[in-house]
Amino acid sequence: MESCKLTEDYCNNIIKVFSEEETMETFVIKGRSYKRFIIHENSPIIDKYQWLWNDIEDIVKCNLGNNHYLSIWIIVLKYNKGDYFEKHIDRPKQDDNRYLSGGIELSDKSDFEGGQFVVKNIPIVFEKGKLLTHKVTDSHEITKLKKGTRWSLHFGINKQKQIL
Repeated sequence: MESCKLTEDYCNNIIKVFSEEETMETFVIKGRSYKRFIIHENSPIIDKYQWLWNDIEDIVKCNLGNNHYLSIWIIVLKYNKGDYFEKHIDRPKQDDNRYLSGGIELSDKSDFEGGQFVVKNIPIVFEKGKLLTHKVTDSHEITKLKKGTRWSLHFGINKQKQIL
């Protein structure tokens, strides 16, 4: 890790590990098309990917403070040409174990065209390895990929409540 973001080598290693996984699921339903691999916090496979969980949680704490932590899952996302995620809101009523939605771009911007991450109709500046967050009630999307492959992580972030 590099200060409060993932290094280029670390991002490339995540891509390599999940490129070799046979468990990437093709996910196509109305409004979305991509490949994914989900690591649930209570899953029996968490031990195999504990390194990723711990390092992403460290990035979250480094950027947002020690009272923030990963919750629910980490999803490894792979978008190929034609894949997208239409504009949506993760949790309109914020009724799950997330305070924020988080993500990290893993690819180089030169690896793909299109695939812009847009939050509340504002395109987000691409930076490999950097933590991105938004409220679970914010609209966001990944525009259709025109060329190449785009990899990223998506995860839930929670915050410990302060006791007064």
